[in-house]
Amino acid sequence: MKKLFSLTLLLLWERLSQRYFLKDPSNIECYEGGEAIFICEVRFNSPPVKWKKGNNDLIGNDNYEISSKGEEQQLKLKRPKPDDSGEYFVHVGESFRKVQLNIIGYFLKDPSNIECYEGGEAIIICEVRSNSPPVKWKKGNKDLAGNDNYEISVLVKNSNLKLKRPKPDDSGEYFVHVGESFRKWQLNIIVRSNSPPVKWKKGNKDLAGNDNYEISSNGEEQQLKLKRPKPDDSGEIFRTRYFLKDPSNIECYEGGEAIFICEVRSNSPPVKWKKGNNDLAGNDNYEISSSGEEQQLKLKGQNQRTVGNISYTLENLFEKCS
Repeated sequence: MKKLFSLTLLLLWERLSQRYFLKDPSNIECYEGGEAIFICEVRFNSPPVKWKKGNNDLIGNDNYEISSKGEEQQLKLKRPKPDDSGEYFVHVGESFRKVQLNIIGYFLKDPSNIECYEGGEAIIICEVRSNSPPVKWKKGNKDLAGNDNYEISVLVKNSNLKLKRPKPDDSGEYFVHVGESFRKWQLNIIVRSNSPPVKWKKGNKDLAGNDNYEISSNGEEQQLKLKRPKPDDSGEIFRTRYFLKDPSNIECYEGGEAIFICEVRSNSPPVKWKKGNNDLAGNDNYEISSSGEEQQLKLKGQNQRTVGNISYTLENLFEKCS
């Protein structure tokens, strides 16, 4: 008896559902920023149509546009992003239909915000799918092209924007566009006068301006002057180092793991890695990371061509490891 009752309810629900829906919506798969429109048709005397994502009711706003024309009901997603993917529902009275939305993102790795010193090096890297539309870089609404100020390069999946000799007025919001989708990032150029204070030492002893020493600063130039130096002033004078721990030389087998690690003070300028005179950036060959005071350069699948001197620079300090 219970089975018969359950079957009767199921048949009744199906009839009610069929009574409302004339055409069911279809699943959608599209690229980020493209067009995603769910369409269904219901009878003109049906209860109001409600759209949901999961358990959340959807209303017309900056993300969704809901429209009705006769029997046709539409839910349009404006500039859909990968996190819009998921299950959607259209409810009519007590009946509903479920559909799936899959948004394919162009961006595999988003660009990061950058802070660097005036005249330093600012390289912005993003990673996109190999079949993506051309990448376009912008500052505000202005298209950027390779010139004396900018260098744009493409390496496999990576697209790079390099600012040559950045100035304070290069600071601001930048955008990278791929098709109809985009990512935003911030560039902050620090004037060098904001560099951390310079400290002078003899051995482990801090030096200060007094009858023996005169310490001065003129723009980027820092001076320590010894007044009437005597033989016992001989020895090593240091400018306080940014480096807390130097990297070590590495020897490993081809295809093994090669990771250079150094530690720098938290208020240090940005760390740069080089091989010879060539700047290194995160790509298919190198992975550069930072966690607190620790800085890492990891060589991926190194071979004989990667053998040589790797250097890292920090302001005017220079260290080298083989």
